[in-house]
Amino acid sequence: MPLEIFPFAVLGGLISGAAYMLGSLFPILATEYAGLSKAETGLIYTASSAVILISGPLFGWLADTVSHKSVFTLRSAANITSSLIYVAAPTFSGVFIGRAVDDLGKSAFRPAWGALMSRVSDAAPQRRAQMMSWMSVGEDIGEILGPILAGFLWSAFGVTVLLISRAVIAAGVEIYALWATQRFQPSEAFSQRRVSGKAHDFAP
Repeated sequence: MPLEIFPFAVLGGLISGAAYMLGSLFPILATEYAGLSKAETGLIYTASSAVILISGPLFGWLADTVSHKSVFTLRSAANITSSLIYVAAPTFSGVFIGRAVDDLGKSAFRPAWGALMSRVSDAAPQRRAQMMSWMSVGEDIGEILGPILAGFLWSAFGVTVLLISRAVIAAGVEIYALWATQRFQPSEAFSQRRVSGKAHDFAP
């Protein structure tokens, strides 16, 4: 993996890890922690699909017209907010709103993350596919390790500790994102476009 790619691969892993901590555990969270019925949980899943379908294009437009960085940060904000909602309101309405906030964060993350991958890979067109694949590997590792960490925290300390830890991790990820995109600038040779000769902006 090129050294310049590593911080961005780590960033993708951290964001996806925090985002997917509740992935497979959400049905248990809804039924056992919040006491919802299977019908209520199913309704939340249906509503969540609608949220993703509607909000995805909207966040893509916002990323292009406003700021990729602003949209990118919504993922961590959604993790923090939804975790606190689950803790404060373990009811149908609380879980419903928390899940909706989570899905909004996922919808916001995808176009911003795709734009960042494109910018990074554009810096070395001859290795575009390799660079994007390394960043995707980081994201995939996060999806695998996030639920494992969540399962450990739940079984060892309980669901409240899990949710608070998720919020803390998301806050730490946002700090790392700001630090990584400012501190780890690619080398001059790496960051020059071969076509235009202009340096790339690597900020999300």
